[in-house]
Amino acid sequence: MALGLFSRGGNYADTIFTGGSIHTMDDEQPTAEAVAVKDGTIMRVGTDEDMQELVGDDTEVFDLEGMYMLPGFIEANDSPVLDMIDEDVCLVLDDFSSREEVLKDLKDYIYTHPENEVYFGYGFASDLLEGLAPEDIPVAVDEVCDEKPVLLLSKDGLSGWFNTCAAEAVLEATDEDEAPFITLPYMLRMLAPIDPDRLELSAMDVLHGYCSEGFTTIFEGSASPFLCHAAEDLMLEMVSQDMAKLRYVNGIYICNEADSSYVDSLIQNKATKFSELGGLMMGGIVAPCIIGGNLSEDYLVELMKTAQLRSSDVHIEAHNSEDLDLARSAIKKFRESAGHKIQISLAHNGELLETDTHFEFPLVPESASPREEIKVRTVRAAEKLGLAEIIGKIAEGMFADFACFEENPFVGNGPRIPAAAMTVLGGEIVYDAEDEDEENWRLATFEQIL
Repeated sequence: MALGLFSRGGNYADTIFTGGSIHTMDDEQPTAEAVAVKDGTIMRVGTDEDMQELVGDDTEVFDLEGMYMLPGFIEANDSPVLDMIDEDVCLVLDDFSSREEVLKDLKDYIYTHPENEVYFGYGFASDLLEGLAPEDIPVAVDEVCDEKPVLLLSKDGLSGWFNTCAAEAVLEATDEDEAPFITLPYMLRMLAPIDPDRLELSAMDVLHGYCSEGFTTIFEGSASPFLCHAAEDLMLEMVSQDMAKLRYVNGIYICNEADSSYVDSLIQNKATKFSELGGLMMGGIVAPCIIGGNLSEDYLVELMKTAQLRSSDVHIEAHNSEDLDLARSAIKKFRESAGHKIQISLAHNGELLETDTHFEFPLVPESASPREEIKVRTVRAAEKLGLAEIIGKIAEGMFADFACFEENPFVGNGPRIPAAAMTVLGGEIVYDAEDEDEENWRLATFEQIL
């Protein structure tokens, strides 16, 4: 991959990408010969001749050497944070497990991880502890482990199952802090149950996987606030060290009827936390998940009103046809009373339907062509996240995020996108398959952020 320098005075492009097959995913200008980048955004899209006046003394001209260049892909359906929370980081629980099954999994995990100072698990169903008196919560866990703190967190992040050792450790900290009462977030903060080194190693593997597939933006809408906070601290450190590999968009996951003031506080927290990061980390999308009618129509309407007060978009996941009908009804009622000031997207079973009030965002059907899959990963993903003005296309004013491929990504039968040869984030190359394998990439990045 050759890099040349052209010499002229003036304030022109930082980088010009040329010499490849550039597909913009912009209907107004589907292809181009070259793209000019300035300060992390796209300055111009056009012919090589169009770029000549933008070449200055410090302009770098990057030869794509025949590669196919597309907008950076956007992962809008997966859960990158949950992907980072693997068995090396904590005990991963099934939300369909019974109490007995959870305790058996805990016992097995303790046996295979004797070195842990604190045992942490995540993912049990939020109703698993229903009927238990507060004083009975530690009893069963004590029978599995009474020597080290154990804290298990429900999938929605609002319920905790812990042993006496954990409670005593937190009570001791409470006395020192003179805290008036104990909350689950306080317990999590005091016990600090996630080993940051293990999380970093796992996160590097996950981020490398996304880069190698051409992704430059990832969306998290399924993990609890505690897990998001742990992963976001790592990514904030990467941003501060100029080591960001992807843009991160956080969705506020709602799977039970949490108080609107709690949701409002989460929205404000994300807005403040990511306010000056140049678009590398963004947050505030409200992401309710309807499973078997767990959220009522009235609650969804109030949730959308709370989001609108903070100018936050809403993305709803509906798991069956009844949930879909409920979501549609809630959206209609909200639109009738509150108008169209925010975007509302609705995902269900991979079908793409459109109405005048919302669109339904597709997963990629098995029958999709590569071109259809690429559109879902770029244009439609940006629409879902309410970010179509800054990502999803190669067009002037958009972030300079690109995915480059040696093989033609538009050919093939079924959804088959080749591995990326290179990804570009804000005009900077952050992944190059020629220069790094997964192990070296992970270690190099990990060492730089320590």
